[in-house]
Order: sequence, then C-alpha cells, then structure tokens
Amino acid sequence: MVAELKRDIAPDTVQMQALKYAALASRFTPEVLAVEHAKYLSRRGEPTSEAAALELLETHSENGLLPENLAKPRIVLLASSFPPVVTATAVWLSEMSLDISLVRFQAYRAGDQVLVTASQLYPVPDVEEFTVAPARQTRVTSADALPQVEWSEDDLRKLRDLTSATVLAALDLCSGSPGEWIALRKIEEEAGREHAQARADLAGLTMRTKRLFGRSNWPFDAQWAAGGEQQFYYSMGATGAARWRSVITVNP
Repeated sequence: MVAELKRDIAPDTVQMQALKYAALASRFTPEVLAVEHAKYLSRRGEPTSEAAALELLETHSENGLLPENLAKPRIVLLASSFPPVVTATAVWLSEMSLDISLVRFQAYRAGDQVLVTASQLYPVPDVEEFTVAPARQTRVTSADALPQVEWSEDDLRKLRDLTSATVLAALDLCSGSPGEWIALRKIEEEAGREHAQARADLAGLTMRTKRLFGRSNWPFDAQWAAGGEQQFYYSMGATGAARWRSVITVNP
C-alpha cells in the first residue's frame, strides 16, 4: 500500500504524487524490502539481519510476499478534504482497475484534548464492492482466501510421505513438547539443513498446504521471537501433537 498524507486540503496534484510513489514501489522485491526493514528495525534499537527481516515480512504477509501484489500496490490518499478534480480522477482510476481510496480526516478540540476522526470518502463503504471489486478481485492473495482447517491423522499421514526433512523435524520436536516453542535453529540442527534450505522447505510446506490440502494453516504454529531470540519459533497443541505421534508410531 502507498499512502499519501496531506495535513490539510489535498492539492490538485496529490494523485500524481501517489502514482509516482506507486510506480517506484511496484519495482520493489522481497529482498529490497528486507534490506529497508532491517534498517528500520535497527534505527528503533532492534538490530535485525536482512534474512531475519525477510522472514518477518513473509510472516506479516501470512504465506509469503507475492510478486503479483508487490507489482500493483494499493493507493490511499488522506486529507481533510479533496477538490473535485481529485475525486473525479480517483473514480476514473478505480474504473481502470486501479485500487485507490480517499480518506478524509477531521480534528476536534475537546477541552485540552484534540480528537481526530477518519472516514472513507471514496469508495463509499456501503457500495465499495461495486466500485472497486474489479480491481480487488484480481489481486492475488497469499492464502487465496483458503480456510483454516484442523489437521486430521489422515492429513498428517499424507503430509509425512510428501514433506521435507525440515518439516518432519519440526513436527517431531513440536509434538515431543506440546505447547512449547521450538526454535528454528534447533529444527535446522535436527533436520541437518542449512538456514536457507530450511526456509525453502517451509516455503514448500506453504504450497503443499494450499494445493494439496486446501487450507491456509500449517500443522504447527509459527511466531517470531516467541522464545526470546530474534528467530522463528514453532509449536503444536496437545491434540495435534498426539495425532502426529500416533501417525509416526502406528505407521512408521
């Protein structure tokens, strides 16, 4: 998303500024974003490697950064009001399948406080699906709007025969300590995989989860820095752990 914020009334050229920034942003790659995100976190006093920053971004976008979405960012214009030429341009750009919104903010003084409200001017929220649906329906989502479905023993058995050493190690370690967070480094050691190889294995799990099992969720949870260090951690609940242990015990 590219957001262009004006402190007061939007000038007639505000949409051109936003289009320029969107054109520049459309050339971003996951690697470029990771470099900049690592710099941002470091400025905040959270030193982070570029590889770790990339993992954070991929997790934030659920199942990874998709080039199709990076190439066509959304545009949001924010101002206290918009002249007719801007609203007319926004409507036309939307009709041309560009995802653009106008958001109006207003400030009120209440005693010694200042309250700020924001409301979407265009598309009108009640009819948004009619005005911007062509643009938004063509966007590729990382999970393709797939549901989260509980993993059964049959699912896990099928996954066991198709998946990688990294995923198997994660399932074994997480099921051995239900409810605890297992560090990615420990999983890499257990699987005998380098960090880049492990990340590729987990990316493969995402694709198998979507294409073969019709769901968006992995058989275990993932969370950044859950164990205190700047890395990913993984965990399974007691039910999922019991199912996996049953699969590898009964069907070795």
